[in-house]
Amino acid sequence: MSIIFAVIAALVIFLAGILSDARFSTIFFRAAIGFVVAALSVFIITFLLEAKDIAPFDSTAVELAAEDGKEQSPETDEETQGADEAASTGRSDEGEGFTPMTAENVTHLAVPKEGQEESHT
Repeated sequence: MSIIFAVIAALVIFLAGILSDARFSTIFFRAAIGFVVAALSVFIITFLLEAKDIAPFDSTAVELAAEDGKEQSPETDEETQGADEAASTGRSDEGEGFTPMTAENVTHLAVPKEGQEESHT
């Protein structure tokens, strides 16, 4: 994360130097210093926030991945077999009240012609 901020800082400093018509050596030196300062400052801030448990950046993702692996239990043969049957027939137990849209069950509205006003009653 600190590298991304450092690259952005270096690019901004580089563009500012190009637009101000500074010498290339000055632009390069300032961009390099800006890269190092931005990288170190973001790294230190991230390290401090992580150490104080204020904002756990990386540990949260690792813990959530470990918890997801423990919570998921392997499916039984009956559940797998039932899901395969539902997929092969194209039906599922959850959607018993579902009717697909066809031309007959769609409500068609009349389009008003030009000059006619709609009544909103």
